[in-house]
Amino acid sequence: MKAEGGICTCKGAIQERIVRHCAPTLAGIKCGSMFRMRGSSGDIIEAVRAVNRILQSTGVSVMVLRSWQDAVLVYVYRPEMLSRVVSDNRVREFLAGFGYCSDGYASNLRHLVSRYGGDAMPHEVGVFLGYPLDDVKGFIDDRSGCTCSGCWKCYSDPAEAECRFRRCRQCTSRCVEMFVSGMTLDAMASELPMLA
Repeated sequence: MKAEGGICTCKGAIQERIVRHCAPTLAGIKCGSMFRMRGSSGDIIEAVRAVNRILQSTGVSVMVLRSWQDAVLVYVYRPEMLSRVVSDNRVREFLAGFGYCSDGYASNLRHLVSRYGGDAMPHEVGVFLGYPLDDVKGFIDDRSGCTCSGCWKCYSDPAEAECRFRRCRQCTSRCVEMFVSGMTLDAMASELPMLA
């Protein structure tokens, strides 16, 4: 992404990526979504900060989970929803096995960022993406037991998962149409949860 007149031109690109990859989070269907964006990490990080300011009043936050010289892993989440997920007793017990504390979503996010320090993907990230705990555990414990896949790999109830996959796909299609028609990211994040 190049700067024109000192302004990062990747702000629009990151907004489009958020719509395409994070629509279920914008709509309040999932607590979080993430995507990797290639380009100068400095430019992308500035764009993430700008978009986070735009979304500040909508109940959606954007942050960097990891950056490389030529790419950034962007996490879009709804703090209120994430807080409910990580305060569930089963989830807290599961995350404790990876060194997470139960002090709330912010400290858990800090620990997640630290877990991205190595080369391996911390697979417990599925919890932060709103995947069912049984599916996250199934992926970690026995990848061969997958019952179906869509937005994530399911290891529990395939019928329920297929319904959630379909809802996420429909939400993404609808959000892309609205964005292309001129609806702003902050309007989507504010209005869609009321329609979900």
